[in-house]
Amino acid sequence: MAKDASIKVMLEFQANNASLSKATKGIANELSTLQRKTATVASSMTSFVPAFAAVGAAAFSAFSFAGRAAVQFQDSFAGVRKTLNFSGTAAKNQEENFRALADSLVDISRTTPMAANELARIGEIGGQLGISAGAITKFTKTISQLTVATTMSAEEASFALSRLAAITRLPERNLGNLASVLVRLGNEFAATEGEIVNTAMK
Repeated sequence: MAKDASIKVMLEFQANNASLSKATKGIANELSTLQRKTATVASSMTSFVPAFAAVGAAAFSAFSFAGRAAVQFQDSFAGVRKTLNFSGTAAKNQEENFRALADSLVDISRTTPMAANELARIGEIGGQLGISAGAITKFTKTISQLTVATTMSAEEASFALSRLAAITRLPERNLGNLASVLVRLGNEFAATEGEIVNTAMK
């Protein structure tokens, strides 16, 4: 299904290299399929996840979280606290959960080329866009990987992924799959991921 839709889009694009708008109709259909049949798409996307995993600890020097960097992170993390609130049982331990979130962002910074304060900024944007506190760590990691794998900035990637997820009514837990679809389409067509997103949302 999703695979067939992708093949159809590829054939249309190859037949007429200038028809980006025509190709994006197939993109919209594929995103809709992703929303309706998450389980199927999740399994088919596993082969694309390594593109993200390639950005690992061996590729970048370790982030020394001390001194000025720590101060910058605390300043940035203040923005995260303003936009997020833990709900349910997690609401009883707000401070503890925020400390755990801060630690998780620092951990991510050790395996990506992004500094912890930049990751905190992504987390803040995620909160502003309605990403739940419980999903913000995964959202931040996905966006950081997306900025490495594409030409989009962290802010562009955050807004793009959130808008596409809202349009397709995709659950937060499947944002990683949506990011993989976007990267794959960017690799398959003569258009940047940003152009694909902008055209798909028109």
